[in-house]
Amino acid sequence: MALEADMVQNSINTLLDLRQKQASIKEAEFGRLQANDTVRQSNTIMVFTIVTIIFLPLSFLSSLFALDVSSFPHEGDNLRYPEWWLFPILFGVSAAVSIPCIFVAFNVNSIIKFFQKQPRSPGQGQQQAPISPVVQDDKDVYGHSTTVHSEVSKLEDVFRTIRHNGRREPPATNPC
Repeated sequence: MALEADMVQNSINTLLDLRQKQASIKEAEFGRLQANDTVRQSNTIMVFTIVTIIFLPLSFLSSLFALDVSSFPHEGDNLRYPEWWLFPILFGVSAAVSIPCIFVAFNVNSIIKFFQKQPRSPGQGQQQAPISPVVQDDKDVYGHSTTVHSEVSKLEDVFRTIRHNGRREPPATNPC
């Protein structure tokens, strides 16, 4: 009887451990899906950022030139903007602002990594903390890609086996 109780306790502990592992794997799978959604959303935001970078200086300068300012070139009572003066300033300044901003927007991660690699001397009485590399993919760590789905299906097979083997006939009751 004590042997059966130990077996039942071990089976329960194994089952609880496997359920906890299954929950952890499902949580990791959900985290990966959420990360994929975040990447898609950040790409959408990048498109809006590029559009804003291009049109913001253009709209600012067109609003600036729409002002009725006395220092702008005049021809009688009317403001006069010669094409050789207006378009180079409007599009030149816009290009001078937009091109570097677009470059920075597309390469922001590389720029951040570059500045993080720069050695910093720790302050007085402090030690330099070791910098660990960021793992880009499971393939970098394990040498092959792992999938959460295959791990979940393996655990589900183990659960089925435990459930099937765990069913026993109830012990016969002693009528005495």
